[in-house]
Amino acid sequence: NTPPTATITSISPNPATAGQTVTFTGSGTDPDGTITAYEWTSSINGLLSTASTFSTSSLLPGTHTISLRVRDNNNAWSAPATDSLIVSSGGSEYQLTLTSTYSTDVNSSGTKYYHDGADWVGRGNSGALRAVNRWNISGIDPSWTITSVEVRFYTESTAGSPGTLFLTRYGTSHGEDNPQADTGAQVYSKINNTPYASLPEPFSGSWTPWINLGPAAVADIAWCRMGGLGTWSAGLKASDAIESGTTIRHADFSEDNETNNAELRVTYIGGSSSNTPPTATITSISPNPATA
Repeated sequence: NTPPTATITSISPNPATAGQTVTFTGSGTDPDGTITAYEWTSSINGLLSTASTFSTSSLLPGTHTISLRVRDNNNAWSAPATDSLIVSSGGSEYQLTLTSTYSTDVNSSGTKYYHDGADWVGRGNSGALRAVNRWNISGIDPSWTITSVEVRFYTESTAGSPGTLFLTRYGTSHGEDNPQADTGAQVYSKINNTPYASLPEPFSGSWTPWINLGPAAVADIAWCRMGGLGTWSAGLKASDAIESGTTIRHADFSEDNETNNAELRVTYIGGSSSNTPPTATITSISPNPATA
């Protein structure tokens, strides 16, 4: 059986405003059968519909990655067709882009792991590898309404078979050599080790696309700032499929002492990201002159 092919015909309007009705139209083709099912998902809202064409007005603000899969009469699913949809809140939105202040690759025990003299995420003889990135979020005002949180990573090189890497919450303290145990730098997140999203297949010598981390990351960063915390982190973890495979996809992501790094992009409603300094005024000095 040859798997079917999914096509997103249109998403209209795009961009849209929160509360506005957006119509999605898609189709599927199968060279040796018929299309029996559709599945539309959003990186922010989750499952949207199981119809070929539908409309909704309940999309949350942010940059959505829209995916459509179709299934044929032999129960084979297509690869997802994807497109981006920007939904604004309707207010004045701003974006703040931050470069990570600390990045390292660690294995499952929390110890830095080196593969041929470089740092890799994937899997090695010592177990599943994970990478940690930390950002200084003290410039995010707690009064801002955050509408989306996105990240991207610079990939220096890759090796092995393709596979998906997950973005994971990290809620413990992360130090320079043992991010899981050291207390040298406190990194906060609301819940530990819960996946945010999947990372698209990385390519050597380039940035990954911006990955929307969904409402969980929005809530986590808002929680950090409301509690007065100034740092936030996210991790990379190899998927179960990669970790159980024999030929593993390794990706060498830049760290904070290298040319490129990891970036965090926060879209929010509120004052602009450039703070206006206050103004001081001397109203009076009296008497002037005075006597000792």
